Amino acid sequence: MSTARAERLVNLVLALLSTRQFLTAERIRGIVPGYAAAVSDEAFFRMFERDKTELRELGIPLETGRNSTFDSVEGYRIARRDYELGEIELAPDEATAVGLAVRLWDSPDLTGQAQRALVKLRQAVAAFEVERAGTEHLPGWGAAEAYLLLARDLLDHGEPVAARDALEHALLLAPEFAQARRLMAQITSG
Repeated sequence: MSTARAERLVNLVLALLSTRQFLTAERIRGIVPGYAAAVSDEAFFRMFERDKTELRELGIPLETGRNSTFDSVEGYRIARRDYELGEIELAPDEATAVGLAVRLWDSPDLTGQAQRALVKLRQAVAAFEVERAGTEHLPGWGAAEAYLLLARDLLDHGEPVAARDALEHALLLAPEFAQARRLMAQITSG
């Protein structure tokens, strides 16, 4: 699979996860990077059909439906509850392997790729925040923990101000989150 196609698929998954509404193919074409380059409507629809097939083959639960009975065109989304992993428990040797992978992530050979992944993660968080605006009564998506992980990664990449912002989000969602409080204290004590 080409890098451009892989990025387009990741962007498609992020777009479909970041909404509770069904997105029409035309809306997806306008917001997902990679689709705008299609030279014609026919080329776009072929590309989109291949991508939907690929996502389904990967086990991603792509839903189709309409936002209302008045909509004439079906849309697409990925229900977060069907996509999220359950709690992950690691055996000691598995935890060691994950630790080694984290060290590899920070290697000079992967710096550019790691930076691009961090940008994608920030975009996903931003898209989630926009979608979630006005729905304060709904629970997060494990957001406090996600913000803590984002803050740690930002600190590792020398961005303490952005890390503090991520921790503030974590603490708004879970004020008693001890790990986030400790890291915030560490950052603010300088």
